[in-house]
Amino acid sequence: MSLNGQTLSINPKQALITQPFIQIRLIQMKNAYKQGINQNYDLFAKIGLDLGNKYQTRGIQNSADPIWKQQFDFTLEEFRKSRFFNIIVYDHINFGSDEFMGNQIIPTNYFISQFNKKGITLFKFSIVMDQFYDFRKEFFENEIETLEIIEQNLSNTKYMKEIQYLVPNKKKDTQSRNSENSQNSMNHLNQVDESKFQINKTQFQNQSSQNKSIIQNDDIQQQSDQNQLENENQQQEYLEQNQKNESQKVQSQNSEIQALKGVKTSSDQMSECQPQTQQQQCIQQEQKEQQNQEQIKQNQNQEQQDQNQNKDQQQQQQQQNIQQQQSIQNRQNRQNYILQQQQEEKWENRTQWDENTCHMSLEVEIFDTKDLYKIKVEVVAIKESREGQGGGLFSGGDKKVFFYELFIKRNDGLCWRLERRYKQIRKFREDLMQQVEEVRGVDFPGKDFMLNLKGTFALTGPEEFKVQSEKRKQELQNFYDEIFRYEKIYSLECFESFFSYP
Repeated sequence: MSLNGQTLSINPKQALITQPFIQIRLIQMKNAYKQGINQNYDLFAKIGLDLGNKYQTRGIQNSADPIWKQQFDFTLEEFRKSRFFNIIVYDHINFGSDEFMGNQIIPTNYFISQFNKKGITLFKFSIVMDQFYDFRKEFFENEIETLEIIEQNLSNTKYMKEIQYLVPNKKKDTQSRNSENSQNSMNHLNQVDESKFQINKTQFQNQSSQNKSIIQNDDIQQQSDQNQLENENQQQEYLEQNQKNESQKVQSQNSEIQALKGVKTSSDQMSECQPQTQQQQCIQQEQKEQQNQEQIKQNQNQEQQDQNQNKDQQQQQQQQNIQQQQSIQNRQNRQNYILQQQQEEKWENRTQWDENTCHMSLEVEIFDTKDLYKIKVEVVAIKESREGQGGGLFSGGDKKVFFYELFIKRNDGLCWRLERRYKQIRKFREDLMQQVEEVRGVDFPGKDFMLNLKGTFALTGPEEFKVQSEKRKQELQNFYDEIFRYEKIYSLECFESFFSYP
């Protein structure tokens, strides 16, 4: 190797030793958000460059301020080739995929510029993670926004079905149901009155039979109109044929009269053999002209009568066509109305069961003057398999997981999707009852149970929905304030970095 014309000898080991690299030591993270009372995250971090070389820290259990003190080495060349350095924080979940908590992206130019400025073999600096992303913040904001959007569209709603859901594995008697209704008013909102359903069903059947009879009457009326039209056409053809025959008779009579006159004049001339005077010829000529004029007038009158008759026939035909179109349009409107009623009556929910999974879904259509909103609420409750029965994600203990999903889609493609999961196994029912109260008295196959979908899902009408929506938004805001109180002072001295030559 030469430098300014001078030859330098370098030991290969020294060349390897003097290769600069960057040591990054992740020390501590403070003030992690607590998910619930007496519950902490099991946090770990992944750090790495965008080239793909990533390292992972050891998890720290049950701590809001984990201390890792782990060191990771990267060469300076790797930093120069990379665009950014990323720190990702996860919460370890025993029975599912790790939960993303947040990340911090730092451009690698920051490290390179510090290295070029210092020009020394060793220095250190600290970086504070001033930005932190938490997925629950987006969840709260989206759910509140969705509630407000639905409230705005309730004023234009024409039809709105009631979202009520009761999943029986065995039918309950009326006494126990009445006692439960008296104990809890919210349960009453979610029960389906079978008698009302039967009444609605019979009303719908009666209405459908009436509509069928109306359609049959329309068909009979339409057939009679067609028969009447055919009879009128036949009468019209018969009259036209009679008129033609009469006109032909008149013409034949006139021709015979003229022929007789000609014969008579010729015989008179032969018998009398007297010269006619000029006065007689003038009289005969005038008579002929009068006859011709009368014949012309008769022809004109006949033509005028034919034209008037044709006009009357055209007007009658137009009126008949208009009546037929109106009857067809009325029939189509009735059929559309019947189809719309049939679609609106399809509100009976279905339940699908298997050995380990309880899957329930219901659909509600809100018919609006401009848009069609389709709200689909899907509730999934999973009972995990016991030890030795199967394997995979939900094996290893009689544990329970619960989550629900709200999907709102509009016909122009705009949609919202909300999902809420509860993955804590230790205090499953207590957490749900205390924090959100999404489930009341949950049991799995073998017993009757009912899901109380409150807030967003209890769509019992515009006014009731607004009341429940305000309650739900207040709950979300309180929960949001409790979780994000320390958002601005989230982290201090997250890690230290060292540039050094070994």
